[in-house]
Amino acid sequence: MDPLDILIRYRKVRRHRDFDLRRFVENHFWLPETLSSEYVSNPENSLKEHIDQLWPILTREPQDHIPWSSLLALPQSYIVPGGRF
Repeated sequence: MDPLDILIRYRKVRRHRDFDLRRFVENHFWLPETLSSEYVSNPENSLKEHIDQLWPILTREPQDHIPWSSLLALPQSYIVPGGRF
């Protein structure tokens, strides 16, 4: 949805007595799916082995640009620090 349309809708309904900001945001915005990892480190591994095993887990592939998204489209794979973001 065009951000201007969302703003117009917001300005129309924000002063209504039963206005629920959370519901409005949930209905007009979306979050990208979070990738869950079932990675479990092996305490027997050396530090080098541990780090080597983390690279594929922390690497993200570029995605197509989504209109109106604030996410920047990147041209190549990138690393997500700690897998948290």
